[in-house]
Amino acid sequence: MDSPSERMRDALSGIEQWLKREYPLENQGGGANHTSFTDRLYEAHRQGRLRQDDLQHLQDLWRIRGIMGHKVYEGRPPVEVSLNGLRLAEHLLERYTGKVPTLAQFDTGARSVFTTRPGERLGEVLTVMRTEDYSAVPVVDDEDRCIALLTNGDVVHWLAGHFGDGPGGIVEDVEVSAVMHEGGPDFAFIGRGRPQRDARRLFQRSADEHGAPLMALLITMTGTPNEPLLGILTPWDLPYLTPAPPEVEPD
Repeated sequence: MDSPSERMRDALSGIEQWLKREYPLENQGGGANHTSFTDRLYEAHRQGRLRQDDLQHLQDLWRIRGIMGHKVYEGRPPVEVSLNGLRLAEHLLERYTGKVPTLAQFDTGARSVFTTRPGERLGEVLTVMRTEDYSAVPVVDDEDRCIALLTNGDVVHWLAGHFGDGPGGIVEDVEVSAVMHEGGPDFAFIGRGRPQRDARRLFQRSADEHGAPLMALLITMTGTPNEPLLGILTPWDLPYLTPAPPEVEPD
C-alpha cells in the first residue's frame, strides 16, 4: 500500500498536471516552464474554475508537499501528511480532474501478500499473524487463487471446540485446513480498479445486513475469485480509504 504521503504527492501531481494543461501560462521571460503552481491556481480562480476555499486548501497542501521530502525541517522531524490532508488532496483531485482514487493503491502484488495454504501448520501462520498484527490471512491454492480466509476468530472458535482434547501445543501442529472457513459473508472479492469509496460502502453494507462488518476485502484484477490475489483490505484500513466527497455521499 502506498503511504499517505506518497498518495498525497500523487494527488497533487495530478492537480499540477491539470493546471499545466488548462492554464499554459507564460512568464514574463516568455517561457512556460517557470510558471508556478500558485500562479496557475490564481488564474483558475480568476476564471471562476477554482473555489476560494479550494484555492487556500491547495496552497496549504502545496506548502506541505514542499517540505515533506526534507529529513530535517528547521530542526523538526520529517513532515508526514495527516489522513485528513490526504483525503482533502484526493477529493480535490477528483473534483477538478475527474480522477477517482481507486484500490490500485492497495495493490501490493501477488508476491507481496502474505498467504497460507491448507496443508501448512497453523503454528507457523500464527507466528506471522502475531508478529505482523494481522487479523486475517488468505488461504490460497497452488495457483495462488484465494479459496478461504483464516481469521483470529476462526482460531478462537477452533480452540473453544477442542479445549482439553490433547496436550499443550495441539493448536501449533494442526493444519490450516482444519481451522479455516470457506465462503461465508465475512469476506468478499473486489477489483483493483474499483473506487476506494466502493470498498468503504461494502464494509458498511455488510455491517448493516449481517450485524458484523466484513473481515476482509480481497483485491484481484477484476474482482473475481479465480485470479491471483493482489492485496487485502481489513476494517483496520478504513481510515486510509478515501470516501466520496460530501456532496455525493449517500444518505
